[in-house]
Amino acid sequence: PEGGSGGPPSTAEGARSTGRAATAHDPPGSAAGPAAAPADSASNGSGGSSSGSASGAGGISGGGGQVVQDWLNAAVPLPAGYRTTRRDVLKLGSLGGALACLYVAATRAKAMSFASPQALMNALMPPPVRAGGDGLGRFEPGAPSGLGSGADSGDRVEAFKRYIGDLERRGGGREVPDFPRGGDWLNSSPLILSGPPSARGSLAGRLVVLDFWTYCCINCIHVLPDLAQLEAQFAGAPVAVVGVHSAKFDNEKDSSAIRSAVLRYDISHPVVNDRGMAVWGALGVSSWPTLAVVSPRGRLLAMLSGEGHRQDLEDLLTAALQYYEEAGQLDGSTPLPMALERNKQQVGRFGDVDGFGPEALLQHPLAVLSSADGSTVFVADSYNHRIKALNPGTNELVTVAGSGSAGFRDGAGAEAQFSEPAGLALGPGGSVFVADTNNGAIRVLDPATRRVTTLALRGVPEPRVDPVAAAAAAAATGGAGGGLAAPPQGFQLVRAAEPLAVGAAGGELTVTVRLPRGYHLTAGAGSSYFTQLLPAGGGGTTVDVTAVAVRPASGRLPDEANPSVRLTVVPTAAAAAADGGGRLVLRLLAKVYYCQEDDVCLFEQVCFEVPLVVGGGGGAVGAVALRYDVVPAATTGFVLQ
Repeated sequence: PEGGSGGPPSTAEGARSTGRAATAHDPPGSAAGPAAAPADSASNGSGGSSSGSASGAGGISGGGGQVVQDWLNAAVPLPAGYRTTRRDVLKLGSLGGALACLYVAATRAKAMSFASPQALMNALMPPPVRAGGDGLGRFEPGAPSGLGSGADSGDRVEAFKRYIGDLERRGGGREVPDFPRGGDWLNSSPLILSGPPSARGSLAGRLVVLDFWTYCCINCIHVLPDLAQLEAQFAGAPVAVVGVHSAKFDNEKDSSAIRSAVLRYDISHPVVNDRGMAVWGALGVSSWPTLAVVSPRGRLLAMLSGEGHRQDLEDLLTAALQYYEEAGQLDGSTPLPMALERNKQQVGRFGDVDGFGPEALLQHPLAVLSSADGSTVFVADSYNHRIKALNPGTNELVTVAGSGSAGFRDGAGAEAQFSEPAGLALGPGGSVFVADTNNGAIRVLDPATRRVTTLALRGVPEPRVDPVAAAAAAAATGGAGGGLAAPPQGFQLVRAAEPLAVGAAGGELTVTVRLPRGYHLTAGAGSSYFTQLLPAGGGGTTVDVTAVAVRPASGRLPDEANPSVRLTVVPTAAAAAADGGGRLVLRLLAKVYYCQEDDVCLFEQVCFEVPLVVGGGGGAVGAVALRYDVVPAATTGFVLQ
């Protein structure tokens, strides 16, 4: 045969490299025949040709593949006599890894919601940025890389100009999407990145710094002074700062809460509430805070994550202003439609002030009611625990009833007490019905006399707690010589072991509510207390309840881990009629709203009771301290939202 000596073996070897089996019956001119000759020459070391070398390499490759296949198909023993192959083991391992990834994604859905495909691309393939010199390198903000450790601001500005020039020659960077339509704007009317520079609210022709922030991020708050300084430095230049509020938690998506933060931190640049994080996801932002610099053509120049980049921004903006001024692309002739929140009267302001027009302040008013003739508008000023009246003709707001602190007391004007009144209705003869929410009662206000009384309900179940009825029952029982009435239903009783002496200097009572570890008072729920003075009953010398005064008689529990209240009990002029040793009972009734961190909220009612000895003696002490340890129920039938 043509392949030289040893034809059949070399022919078979050469055929293996062509992908089919050859036999000794192949004719000399067949496809297997010519390939056999150089393979045979190469195998015998007689020089060979390039085709022979290729054939030999193909044979080695085919043999290596067969080795891998044999290894994958090899059996692997399993427990209980079962067997499988290495191939199946690898398949199962890959499936397990995939399932583990799905589990991680499912159990961390909230964190995954902040990720985006663009953020993943930014992490895997960060865009190269010129930092000086001839080559492109990753930009490290604030670092001397590429600029030299001794580089001054002028060198940095020139380096940034070269970078911007390179970026523009490559197309100008990635296009920045416009702000979401329908988003809430603060400090300005809605703005757009696209459109002609002359269009209302257009940012085209300006350098724009986008601040991706959220008001619960302390690092974001640290960046605000730097942005304010940059705004002052580049005032009059075509530079705009826009805050893109990208909420980390659902409660941060509330525009009113964002507005409060804008007022609290005196933010003067436009802020958009990007509830859906559309701009965040499109640019691939992955952390708070992140600053993005946008060119006058709406393309991304740079993104800086974290705080401490004021100098980087200053140099980059200076370079960009010089570059785009030379290119004739700047245009800041059309002013932005600014409307600062701090200049908007009344919106967001609260307090407890009577007066005319914007001078008057309310706090969480929940109901309004017009009188029959329209001359007066009554307002339930809930968080101030007052009923106020507005004169529509003069815009004067005055307090009609309520002391300003939570409590339960009938009386005229400021003597009366409510606890977050939340509803109003017109009654007969021009009277006003008040839904005294936290007291679980309906009160009646007579606008002519400003007197408040409690409506006696008939035909409906009694409220769970009726402080007035409890006090009346206690007084009646004590006056008849009986025992002291039981605490109101639903209250936990804490009784002092020793009586409190009410001498000339008075006595001091301290009560403490100790919450379990991990619990706190419910914000805004209004945990509060009020006091009652009752005849002692059960024999002994009694005096009139007017013989002593409690200061303060009611109020809110302080918002702290273990809220504590200190009261002073002092004798009044009526105490002089007592011959010493007169006895009374002081009760402090507390309503405690408390929550576990990120969990259920609960409610507890506590009655602190201490005997009083007017004038001292009888084993009475000058100061008494009582404490109640809250023990959350294992299960509860209600949850405060």
